[in-house]
Amino acid sequence: MKISVIVPVYNRIENLKYLIYCLKKQSEQIDELIISDDGSSVDVKSFIEKETKDTNFSVKYIWQEDLGFRLSRARNNGARIADGDFLIFVDQDVILPFDLIKIVKKNVKENYFLPFKIYWMNEEEKKEFISEEFEYSNLKLRKKELKKIKKKIIRSRIKNIKYYLGLKNRGSNITGAAFGVYKNDYIKVNGSDEEYKSWGKEDDDLSWRLYKAGLKSKHLLLEYPIIHLWHYFDSTKKGDMNEKLFNNKKAKLTKENFRCKYGYDNILDKDNVKIFKIK
Repeated sequence: MKISVIVPVYNRIENLKYLIYCLKKQSEQIDELIISDDGSSVDVKSFIEKETKDTNFSVKYIWQEDLGFRLSRARNNGARIADGDFLIFVDQDVILPFDLIKIVKKNVKENYFLPFKIYWMNEEEKKEFISEEFEYSNLKLRKKELKKIKKKIIRSRIKNIKYYLGLKNRGSNITGAAFGVYKNDYIKVNGSDEEYKSWGKEDDDLSWRLYKAGLKSKHLLLEYPIIHLWHYFDSTKKGDMNEKLFNNKKAKLTKENFRCKYGYDNILDKDNVKIFKIK
C-alpha cells in the first residue's frame, strides 16, 4: 500500500519544517509528500526544496491562487495528484509520532477511515519545544491533556459502536488537523466540498458524507499523540461561518446522495493551478 501525505498550507510555514522532520524520522517511510498551497504570499516552493533535499520519498508542490480561504479546494488539489492508495491529510502545524506510518499500515482496512485525536500544545510548551531536532520521549506534555485524549478516543469508539448498531446517525467526526482515508473512498464522496469557502464545518461535512457512503471509522490509541503546535490566532477564522450552509447540506444527505456537487471531479473555481515535482 502506497501512502501519500497531503499538507494544505497558507503562509505561516515556520512550523512546516518540524512536520517534514517527523516524516523523515518515520520508522516506515511514506511514499509521497504533497504540499498544497492555498495561495501563500511567501516562497513556499523554495522552503520545501531546502527542507526535503535529503528525503527518501517523492515530493510535489501544488499552488492555487489566493481567492480567500479555500481549504477544501487545496485538499482536493493534493488528492488529484496523489499516487498513494491511502491519503493522510495533516495541517502544516502538526508533528507526528515517528511510528505513525507503521501503525497506520498495520491498522487500516477497507471501508474504514481514520480520524485522529489531537494534542493541542499551548504557548508555554511551544517555547520549550522549539528545536531543529527533537525526540518525542523528551517532550514535556501535560498529563491531564493526555488523559483527556484517551477518554475522547474511548468515547469515540463507543459512539462508533452505537453507529454500527444503528443507534446513531453517524460515528465520530473528523478533526481536520489529521485524518486518513483511502483515495478511492475520498473520490467516492467527491472529496471535500469546495462550496465551503470560509473557515468552519468543512470537516463535519466530509465526515457525514463518508458515513452516508457506508464507511466506518477507526480511532487509534497512539503511545505518543499527534501534536498541533501552538501559534497565534488566525484572524481569518472568525466564529463558525458555515453553520447555515452545513445544516442545509446535512438535511439533504441520504445513503444515495452523499456526493458533494463541487469537489474532486467537479472543480468549483476555474482559477490557475501550478504543479511542481520537487523530487
